[in-house]
Amino acid sequence: MAIYEIDGKIVKTESSKEHYEEKTQWNGRNQISVNTGSQWEHEEIRLSAKDHWYIVRWSDYQGSLASAEFIEDDEAAKWLLLNRHKLPKRLKEHEAEICE
Repeated sequence: MAIYEIDGKIVKTESSKEHYEEKTQWNGRNQISVNTGSQWEHEEIRLSAKDHWYIVRWSDYQGSLASAEFIEDDEAAKWLLLNRHKLPKRLKEHEAEICE
């Protein structure tokens, strides 16, 4: 469990309604995050208990701290599509405006 302060609100990951992990791709040597382009920097998104999407970022570098920020529904939809996840019903409306 992790706890973050985002825009003055306390958000607990254990209270998340939904959780989606990043997709990685093998580059011949390492698993590389689709989002960050790095083997050391990572992201995931979650839906809070009060229905706000937020992104969690962390690094494998020693001494770095994880962080989180709220994101808009369209940003959550983009992230999910990029990471090959199915869009939840509440984000389906954004698919047409995001995809070419």
